[in-house]
Amino acid sequence: MDPEMVFVDITSFAMKLNKFTHWTVDPRVKEEVEKTCFKYFMRFPEGKLNMPNKMIAALLRFYENVEEHFVFGDTKIDLGLEDVMYITGLPIDGKQISGIEPKDPIDTIVNHLAVSPVEANDLLLYHNGKKSHDICLKSLEDKFKNIAVTEENVNSHVKAYLLFLLGNLLFTTSSFDSVSAIYLPFLEVHDIDSYAWGEAVLATLKVSMNKVRQGNKTLNGFAYLLLVFAFERFKCLRKIFELNILPSQFPLMLGWVNLTFKTFKVRSLMPSMTTCYEKLREMTDEDVDLLPYKRDGLEVELPDQFKRQSWMVYAKVYTICFNNIAKHPVHICWKQLGLERGHVRKSFGNFKRINLQERGPEKDKDWRKFNPFYTNCNTRWTKRNMFLIKKDVIAHEPLVNYVQRKMMKSKPKNLHKRTPPQSPLPLLGVIWNQLHLKIHPPPASEYLHLKLHPPPGSEHLHLEMKFRFIPSSPTRLKPYPSRSIWKSYPSRYLHSLRMTILITIILRNMMKMMRVEIIMMKVGNNNIADDGDDEVGNNNNADDGDDNHNYDEGEHNNNVKNYIHGEREGILRPKPPKRTVYSPDEVLRVRNRRKLRKPKN
Repeated sequence: MDPEMVFVDITSFAMKLNKFTHWTVDPRVKEEVEKTCFKYFMRFPEGKLNMPNKMIAALLRFYENVEEHFVFGDTKIDLGLEDVMYITGLPIDGKQISGIEPKDPIDTIVNHLAVSPVEANDLLLYHNGKKSHDICLKSLEDKFKNIAVTEENVNSHVKAYLLFLLGNLLFTTSSFDSVSAIYLPFLEVHDIDSYAWGEAVLATLKVSMNKVRQGNKTLNGFAYLLLVFAFERFKCLRKIFELNILPSQFPLMLGWVNLTFKTFKVRSLMPSMTTCYEKLREMTDEDVDLLPYKRDGLEVELPDQFKRQSWMVYAKVYTICFNNIAKHPVHICWKQLGLERGHVRKSFGNFKRINLQERGPEKDKDWRKFNPFYTNCNTRWTKRNMFLIKKDVIAHEPLVNYVQRKMMKSKPKNLHKRTPPQSPLPLLGVIWNQLHLKIHPPPASEYLHLKLHPPPGSEHLHLEMKFRFIPSSPTRLKPYPSRSIWKSYPSRYLHSLRMTILITIILRNMMKMMRVEIIMMKVGNNNIADDGDDEVGNNNNADDGDDNHNYDEGEHNNNVKNYIHGEREGILRPKPPKRTVYSPDEVLRVRNRRKLRKPKN
């Protein structure tokens, strides 16, 4: 079905900014909150923020709720993790916001808010005369406003205030005045920044957008994120409100709230749904800003925390918040990431059909393993660095935008002023830790000695690696493991010589990225020189330089090549014999011949 054919009507937003800013907290609590990723939300101005519900409703008519992105003709735009990072300032990488939903929230409230069981029971919300499992936000505010802040209970005040923030802004529900107690275990100040709050906010908002497309008239979640996304991406909507000056501070939501706070207070300036819909329908490719965060004059400087997480914008994963699951379709909307077709990996890791479960009255459920679908989504998040659509991207490393990299490559090279390459030591440490190899003191019989050096012009790199090799045993070790097992667990299955050649292959692949080459490899025999400095020798012949007269690089390369194809005799497995392929008629003829064969006397 065409997304535009579905009529969308929004009558209210569950986000209540005025209720959140109404709570004035103690300076000691504010100081602790400033240490967390939620510090930017404390800088919202006080007062009621009127949202242009007609404009949001018109925008959601172009939302495709199967692949979960916006469609404007041939242009496809997604509300993704990059938008969340720049707009909200919340982390987009880390542990997912999911886990066990407690059967009784009383114990959770008592443990984290330092109140008695009777007081915890009073904080719960009553709906239609029945006690629910959610906390009433009004009761939470009144309770902790009347408790003096001390050094002993400042932690519980911080958790109460952050839970109040989540219930009024980020994880709002249709009840308008409640928040679940399941978020309390994630609000420890010393560990709060290790969770991916940005992806949880995105999952909650996208699930609510899908429900609005299906007829719900209340938009839950952080709706202001969708509003700023619309102003950043679509120029025609900025023209309707005459917003000619764009904010340039991080996060962008603070700049936009200052620009729109007074405008949204005047009801007469609010456009109709028809006006917004016609502007969006007539929008051309030039009216869509594919790279709004790379625009000229934008002085947004990402903190170091977000530079380390910027690789997550290329992750083809599910965004998760307990029972709320949403897609991050970067494989479809790769143009808004500054990529070209040749730099995008081909189709891999296809998404499954979203099958969400509601939080019913039954509790004590682990949403990470609730059913096969939720298990697959959470497992994919834990392996998110394996689902990056951009080629040659290393996780946990600062990324360079493709446009910037293309400009860097187009600059003429000055041979007289060539800057030396960076040291490959940090990258080598990261990749070497991913090989899962344990380093031990080498025995006197077998060891591995590698010397590496970078190209001329950079610092010299001398690297010695020693390993304890496990000899092959036909009784307990597999004789011919597959190549995938060699790469995953080489030290468990291979003897010393196979291990040596395997590490050489792995290191050569790594050296291509680090522009470093292997110049010598030596495998010792029985005698090792040990003069206190842990020098490595071979038959008491010390190696005091980079020259190795017994090393033939051409022969070594041939050995490695033969090793890959399984052609080296005496060490690797020989080629399996070719199997004779019989036609179906020949098989039937042989079977009939065996049936007619008479037994011997």
